[in-house]
Amino acid sequence: MSKFRSTFFIATLLLGGIAFTLAGQSVSAQGVSPTATPTVNIVPTLQSVIATQQADIDKLVDEERDRKYYDRDIQWKWGILAAVGAAVTWILTWVGKNSLQSLQLGWEQRSQKILDKAIYKLDLGNLPIYLPAGEKLENIHNFLQRRKFEALKFYNHFDEFERGILIVSLKGKDENQQAEILGKFKDFIETKNPGMSDSGFIIYAPGRIRVPDDIMECHDNLVTANYPATVVSSIFSVGRGIEIVLPNS
Repeated sequence: MSKFRSTFFIATLLLGGIAFTLAGQSVSAQGVSPTATPTVNIVPTLQSVIATQQADIDKLVDEERDRKYYDRDIQWKWGILAAVGAAVTWILTWVGKNSLQSLQLGWEQRSQKILDKAIYKLDLGNLPIYLPAGEKLENIHNFLQRRKFEALKFYNHFDEFERGILIVSLKGKDENQQAEILGKFKDFIETKNPGMSDSGFIIYAPGRIRVPDDIMECHDNLVTANYPATVVSSIFSVGRGIEIVLPNS
């Protein structure tokens, strides 16, 4: 009986200790607050991303605006350049259209003079040609003008002749008048003694007028012509090799 009691007492003590221990753990567990799980604050991170994106967008917008401004500036400058080019082209076309014909005419005249000088050894623009005044030689004068002889002069007396080609006309003269004119001409040749290098002479004797041999022999560079056209052709004969003194020489 005593053993039973002591065993029961020990068991009671053990159960009480276990219960006390469990109760203490429960109280301590209730007294200690649970540890808080750390939370990541993502709001600032999203704001920074949005801010960065917004900055990139603003930068792209600025670049796009600058590019458009640059394109407009380039287009404006090219537009001005094109307008200036068109104006210059129009001016050159207008001027060229008005002056092309005169330029072409001048070039043709210069080319003809060069050709005549090379072929006939004549300077048509500067070769002096003396025609008797008041002798009704308009047809010969017109022939010479059409042939581009420019240094045409009229004389009343043989002494007015200096150098070039002298035309003596017997047109419409009777025998006495012919003899008077030819006598004065021969006296002039003998007095002045013009050389072949600077003088040539043509006696215009239309129809059946005959020039005496002593007149034809008074100068080596002397020929006769029966028609206005042959007067012009004779100029190329007697005028060859005549030395021309240019006006500015």
